[in-house]
Amino acid sequence: MTIKKRNIPIDILRIMAIIFVITGHFMIHNSSFHTELIVKGNVSYFPNAALYSVLILGVNVFLLISGYFGIHSYKKFFYFLSATYTVAVITSIFCITMRIPYTIKFMLFLFSTFWFIGVYLVLLLFAPIINKSVDLIDKREFYIFISTYLIVWGIQDTFANTGYIAMNNGYSIFHAIAMLFVGGGIRKFQIEKSCSRWGIFLFIFSLVLENTLFLVFLQFGKSFMIDNLYAYNSLFTVISAIGLLFIFSNIHLKKNIPGKIKYILFLIADATLFIYLLDSSQLCQYFRSLAIKRSSYIILYVILVFSISVLTKQTFDSLYRKLETFAFSKIKQSNLYHTYYERFRRL
Repeated sequence: MTIKKRNIPIDILRIMAIIFVITGHFMIHNSSFHTELIVKGNVSYFPNAALYSVLILGVNVFLLISGYFGIHSYKKFFYFLSATYTVAVITSIFCITMRIPYTIKFMLFLFSTFWFIGVYLVLLLFAPIINKSVDLIDKREFYIFISTYLIVWGIQDTFANTGYIAMNNGYSIFHAIAMLFVGGGIRKFQIEKSCSRWGIFLFIFSLVLENTLFLVFLQFGKSFMIDNLYAYNSLFTVISAIGLLFIFSNIHLKKNIPGKIKYILFLIADATLFIYLLDSSQLCQYFRSLAIKRSSYIILYVILVFSISVLTKQTFDSLYRKLETFAFSKIKQSNLYHTYYERFRRL
């Protein structure tokens, strides 16, 4: 997609989503946030909880955008897989060279660290089935699906803590497939246009209700339920993310944005995969722990992660295209390719 054809508001939403993810990593992995909020139920952490209720939207926003625009190529599977191992190997080399604490489990169990990439790779394999399902479903069936999903996995998992239908707080393939399906349905039935005025309401109302319930749960000593409240598959998290998609998909820029700003937005939005991979690596986990001790370093950390990711993305794409062209040309020259191609053509 050329820069002129890019959807600038959606690119801005992508950038916001990756900022949510990075900031969320700061709160969860390098602070007492989880212990004080979930385990102890410390009410003084309410401002942190209110902030986290926004940050947790990042993953759902990415999944909804993927469903909204659709996934139409198996090539992305090999691209994502290659990018993941490339970043993992490079950051591991830096860790070993700089004598930064490093465990071999990072490479052996890569997708336990990059859990989202593992889930997304499965999505890429199932994308044709999901796309076909979106094509076949009608509007009534789509609304039934959303309602059922929100009631069964959104409401019950949040309030009843029903382990037998739990989806690991949304860290699951099933939740990702559901979000991809919802995004595709929204685009197909143009729900974002018919509900354009509902975007801000859905976003704000669900966040207010979610954080009000946080205080209620603490008051009645139900602090264990807070973990479900701020989950990816929580009723409020899903609705807030849908509200954000409605808001940004209905933004129509009346003034032309300068070309340089468009290009910068394009570079950052296009590099969100590499930003996530770099930020989740053991190398950045180490530097993140240093940055959080001095708040002034956090902005520097984010700028460096964004800049390095953009440069890595550009370099990787250039090499990947050359390798892809070379590999495909060799495959086309092979006898095996011609044999199966002729058989396929005769069908």
